[in-house]
Amino acid sequence: MDYKKYADDLQKAAKYLQERCPNLPDVIATYNKSATVIKTLLAERDAAVEMMSGHCYACKHIASWHNVGPCETCRNESAVFTFAEKGKHTEDNWEWRGLQEKTE
Repeated sequence: MDYKKYADDLQKAAKYLQERCPNLPDVIATYNKSATVIKTLLAERDAAVEMMSGHCYACKHIASWHNVGPCETCRNESAVFTFAEKGKHTEDNWEWRGLQEKTE
């Protein structure tokens, strides 16, 4: 779901209601507050993802073996043992793995 578009749509709906139904201030305030909360959460999530960037545990390519797949050339690879190996790790292949299902 495109949450940014959803927040923008809420703000448009609030503006529409403000112009056409000003006698619904609680509904208008709820729409505006909801849009603000969504945009704040999106900004916080984006900042958190940016802070995790480069950490293998948060990457969707993490595997039980190092230096395989996209990790083979990734500059964020944590298992680079020699200087010679360091030279082949020049790409930034890090991608956020997204939300994970909680296991109990």
